[in-house]
Amino acid sequence: MRWLAWWYLLDRCWRWLVIRRFFAKHQPPAPKHWPSIDLIQPLTHGVFDLAKTLQQRLDLRYAGQLQHYWVIDQADNQTLAVCSALQKKHPEQHITIIQVAPDWGQRASKLVKLQAVLAQANSEIVWFVDDDVSLPLDGLSQGLPYLFQPQVGAIFGLACYVNWHNFPSALMSNFVNANALPSYIGLAALTEPYTITGHQFALQRSVFEQIGGLSGMYGRIDDDHELARRVQAHGLRNLQMPLIYQVDNYFVNLPAYFQQMQRWFTIPRVLMLPHLSQYDQFVTILSSLAQPIPTILALASMRQPKLRPWLVACLLAQLSLQGWQIRRYCQTKVPWWAWPLSIIGTLIDPLLMLWGLLGDDTIVWRGERIRLRHSASAQWLGKEQDHD
Repeated sequence: MRWLAWWYLLDRCWRWLVIRRFFAKHQPPAPKHWPSIDLIQPLTHGVFDLAKTLQQRLDLRYAGQLQHYWVIDQADNQTLAVCSALQKKHPEQHITIIQVAPDWGQRASKLVKLQAVLAQANSEIVWFVDDDVSLPLDGLSQGLPYLFQPQVGAIFGLACYVNWHNFPSALMSNFVNANALPSYIGLAALTEPYTITGHQFALQRSVFEQIGGLSGMYGRIDDDHELARRVQAHGLRNLQMPLIYQVDNYFVNLPAYFQQMQRWFTIPRVLMLPHLSQYDQFVTILSSLAQPIPTILALASMRQPKLRPWLVACLLAQLSLQGWQIRRYCQTKVPWWAWPLSIIGTLIDPLLMLWGLLGDDTIVWRGERIRLRHSASAQWLGKEQDHD
């Protein structure tokens, strides 16, 4: 078992090195002309502190023209009131509010909301942002130079979760902050990114239209994966850029947290991995093999106490890596009481990952039970209590 501990410790060291190397790269030069941007923002009822998030986007600093599109459900009067109040408060901003009728359940799907905007938007850049994401004040200016690099089709960044308001939300924030940078940057060091993190991403409109945009995706819930495949099919790259954004994702209870974890591993297993090349499948699996080692050591140490120092060493290595990257790059604070949750997450998250990877193809998403199909379509099975 000691060799497993050494493997994990070396893996943490390697990820520390690739993260340092990733952020040490020089930013590309700014474009001579700052293009116009359509900031496309699908909004859903129930998002935690939506007014604060939208206000932050209105405060973004950008030298070019910036058009805000807020897309909401037709019957969502609460979100409409928030948007209308901000629009009235900021008449100097270019804000368009679009209401969309539901296409399944009681809400419009994200894809339908995006297509409703794209029918009107006409700026040079399409930049998609989820409703719980906060970009840095200069995030648009930081990210755009990467989009104009040779052969780049789409750009996307790295998430830092910042919701600590209750136990389930803190568990999720710890999970993402412990794994996002090491996993995505580590994988990008081994292969070209084959997917897009759907929180926020951008494309040149000409490229977006060239690859077919979102056409032919109705009924799919893997639109970000499919868009990445279309980018690569046209000989272009999906570029992971060193732009860290904050996500304020609130979970009302533990079932909502468990359902999110299951979705995050079931959807890629069913809808993404089968489409990858053999090399990409190999490096994806290889880069994930060290993840469950602390859990294995914890279980083994119940019968072999001599393994406990090795378990402690692995947990300290993970805590050190997480604390360093949050302090150095995420520029956020983690409450003192949340740090023990990182240890809990390091031990139980591999079990939740295994649940998503080995379970059936059914997920719960926005209160709906959905059975995924390998064709990327989905079968809605019925309504459950909405935990999101």
